[in-house]
Amino acid sequence: MATRATAELAAGASERSRKLRTQLRASLMGLDVPGAEALLDRLRQVRVEDFDGRSGWRAFTDAERALRREKEAGRRLELAGEAVRLGLELFGEPVEVDDAAAAKVVVEPEDLQLVAYEVLTADTRTEDGGRVPQAQQEQLSV
Repeated sequence: MATRATAELAAGASERSRKLRTQLRASLMGLDVPGAEALLDRLRQVRVEDFDGRSGWRAFTDAERALRREKEAGRRLELAGEAVRLGLELFGEPVEVDDAAAAKVVVEPEDLQLVAYEVLTADTRTEDGGRVPQAQQEQLSV
């Protein structure tokens, strides 16, 4: 489970995307809606935070909310189709990713590079009236 969540984050998804995907999957359970799998796959790849200001967001969330609340089977199928259509219009179709690039989510110590190092101290007076030096920067040799 943690590996899948890490892979989704590396692909671009966020916790909010995961939550929306889980809610949609639960709402779509038992309904055969064309495009539903494509929308759920796309939600693994995007951060919904990047879309919540775009036109179409409110219509999508309203449809998704209505689907969650609806109890009648016929109306649920209609709302599910509308939510999936609006979701695909908003988020787009899933993008194919290179498996090698998606699998590389572990960062090894040798992959890290120290760019800068700075020692910070507060500029305060000591008991004898002296001053502690301000922040200093030191250039490190690599």
